[in-house]
Amino acid sequence: MLEQAIGALDEKHKLDDETLKRARENMKNAKGAGRELAVALSALGKSDHAAENLWAGVWLISRLDAMAFWREDDDGSIEDLQAMDARTFYENVYYATKARVDFPWGRECKDEDFLQQVLSPRGTGEPLQRWRRHFFTALAPELKDLTKDDANRAIELARGATYDFFQYYGDTTWEDFGMLTALAVHEGRCEDCSNVENCMLRAAGLPAAQAFTPWWGRGNGNHAWTVIPSIDGGKNGNGGKAVKVYLKTWDKLEDITAANTEVVEVAVELDEGVTGEKAGLNVWNAEEWRLVARSKIEGRNVVFKDVGRRLPFVLLVTAENSTDRLLTITDGNIRFLDNSPYKDPGDAAFTVELEKSCDLGEFEPDEEYTVFVQTVDGWEEIESERLSTGGLSFSCDPQRLYNVEGAGINARPFTAAPGEDGPAITRY
Repeated sequence: MLEQAIGALDEKHKLDDETLKRARENMKNAKGAGRELAVALSALGKSDHAAENLWAGVWLISRLDAMAFWREDDDGSIEDLQAMDARTFYENVYYATKARVDFPWGRECKDEDFLQQVLSPRGTGEPLQRWRRHFFTALAPELKDLTKDDANRAIELARGATYDFFQYYGDTTWEDFGMLTALAVHEGRCEDCSNVENCMLRAAGLPAAQAFTPWWGRGNGNHAWTVIPSIDGGKNGNGGKAVKVYLKTWDKLEDITAANTEVVEVAVELDEGVTGEKAGLNVWNAEEWRLVARSKIEGRNVVFKDVGRRLPFVLLVTAENSTDRLLTITDGNIRFLDNSPYKDPGDAAFTVELEKSCDLGEFEPDEEYTVFVQTVDGWEEIESERLSTGGLSFSCDPQRLYNVEGAGINARPFTAAPGEDGPAITRY
């Protein structure tokens, strides 16, 4: 059936050799699900717009190995290549093509955008469910009289339909909700919100995609949201405060940081004898250094392009057999910090006297507080003293990164420098 489908593709609906190779390999590896895919292809070949449906169906088979329901720690994860049934596959392809043919903005959609975004049977890693026909038939009556100039109105209607029944609620299961489950539970994490919004937009023939930052650079956690790159350029206000922003496709992660925020290039020289192909760029998040980007090492040098610079950030560059490089970005200016093993405060040290209420928070009278300095060996505790005013004092090197832990204090890293009215503190 796959070969018949490929043979039925006309000049307008050609697929590249790599896609055809992947489709053939996936069909062999699908095992029992291969029979389901064959049944779906047979039905698509007998449907309206058969050429478009077979073209989309063969392409989708070529990417099924990249699609799955991902469970925590991968225990029990299920690949779509093994789980796809004929009806789900058929409806997904048929109604994706129908949206492209029926709606004028769909007919304007480029092939690549349609294949990667509109055709996708899932948002990200949620359970595979048969949502496409339900979403399409709910939206179609509202969209049928719109023209190609009304694409923004179609977007508003699809987004409105999403958030009429679904809302953000962060304290839910780690696993994503399937689209039909979302109709029942009505709430989920940011990725669930984006998944539902993406699928609703795709049901309307709009090439929606998930953008995300892997980890925030000035706080804990991460975030995901929806963009429509062919219409909004991939820009969204959520990305303005990120160090890195990516767009998900089924072939790669596309770096779209520069479309969302002001950026700077970070160039770092590593140690002699550094090994490994790539170096990592990390942010401080949830009490760990978290990876947000990798870049190829050339000799001893590595360059990270398009790093967000709108807010003050502290970054750690790591590579095999090289000392970690610690740096800050403030107002677009890059400054390397000292993170060598800690011996003493250094010649440039000055005394920091933090008031009871300061930029870091408020010190409580009966609580204990600890000051740490960042070194190549991690955070190291240093001497500090409680003041009679209720604050805290310690000897500070302007070239080092510090952290204070204790009740009432925002335990974010900071640097400090002498100021006319007390220490000038920059939190990251």
